[in-house]
Amino acid sequence: MKAVHDANSLSASASNAQKPRNRQQARKARRRQSMVSSHAVNKLVGLLIAASVRDSNEFCMNSTHALFASGANIPSAACSVLMPVALAGDLWPGLNSSAPRSLSIHGKRLYFAAEIHSTGVELWSCGMAQPLTSCSMLDELLPGPPSSIPDGLVSTPSGLYFAANDELLGRELWMCDDRTVCKVVADIFKGSASSYPSDILRLNSCLYFAADDGFQGREIWKLDPNEHGMPALVHDIMPGLMGSSPVQMQAVRTGVVFSADDGVHGRELWNCDADDTCGLIADACPGECNGDPGGLVEFNDNLYFRANSGRGIELWICSAWWVCQQLTDAHESKGSNPTGMTPFGQSLYFAARNDAKGTELWSCAGATSLCLPAADIWPGENSSNPHGFSVVGQTLFFVANDGIHGEEPWFCPELGKCSMVHDIREGRGSSFPSEMTPLG
Repeated sequence: MKAVHDANSLSASASNAQKPRNRQQARKARRRQSMVSSHAVNKLVGLLIAASVRDSNEFCMNSTHALFASGANIPSAACSVLMPVALAGDLWPGLNSSAPRSLSIHGKRLYFAAEIHSTGVELWSCGMAQPLTSCSMLDELLPGPPSSIPDGLVSTPSGLYFAANDELLGRELWMCDDRTVCKVVADIFKGSASSYPSDILRLNSCLYFAADDGFQGREIWKLDPNEHGMPALVHDIMPGLMGSSPVQMQAVRTGVVFSADDGVHGRELWNCDADDTCGLIADACPGECNGDPGGLVEFNDNLYFRANSGRGIELWICSAWWVCQQLTDAHESKGSNPTGMTPFGQSLYFAARNDAKGTELWSCAGATSLCLPAADIWPGENSSNPHGFSVVGQTLFFVANDGIHGEEPWFCPELGKCSMVHDIREGRGSSFPSEMTPLG
């Protein structure tokens, strides 16, 4: 569907641009002013952040959630240098929050879900030119104030896939082609009921996701866009209407790994290979108890994940031959509860807790899998709670609270100490950064 809804300009400089010298320039100027513009970003490469900023004329409680773009000149060693941060889109002007989410780059545009008063949560896109400009809403997938709530956006050569609500078909799998013509791919749960596609991911040319067709419960499905076919059930892990409810799906070299419950082993780690042969690969909590694996990530030909053996949640590792074992025991009594596992350089970074430092940044060296604290951002027993990890070039970005500036974006170079990117919401108040998405 064509882009038809534009937001008001957010930049005063755009509205006070130099007067055009002829009618053609005047028409071009009006078109430019009808679109969301941004402050200049040095280069396309950078980081996009959704954050809350305080209006200078209001109290701290009055804030707006908007897109920010972090500049591209990311320092590799001089961590104390703040990067330029600029507003990239105030889609719902004023103190209201458009709450952009599910950011995904497809072709030469950035796509995401955002909310404005007249349409609710719908699909938006911004041009990837320098600077990031021309943000507009696509035709409403669900017209009127009710929201289609697009989610799980995944880019493929054949189009942009996501889950969204439809008035007649419920919540199903959608696709937008390069002309931004959007349509429902398949009504998996026939009629107005919803199959609720989730955990959508791409592996080679295929899409995998979890869905419920109303007969076999919630199981893992597959779509091959190159075959012009329809989504098909991969495997009925828990036969019957209950379903195994696959979650935490992650593409790896050998196929797709995920957490599922077959009704016998509890919720544990499963794998479906390229031939769609599925099987249990790790029973972290033997018997019917739930290991509840999550945070799955492949690094140096190994699979890392968090799981509960019955003695707390710790970091686990599986070799390429699916030999799995617990890797950490940083908080012996309660579990270190590792989250946000992210490969960066030659190490795996994540947040974990122990009695001495609270929840802080940790890393495991790839060659030895030796895990140690990487930074104590809020010194002492207090927790900075790092989360929202994202890698841009040779820099690791995340959100943390140092006890002075509230929750703000931070970064660590590959060699050097970690520093705050910018105090977006000045003082102890938090800008609550989210959806940190690399650009370029």
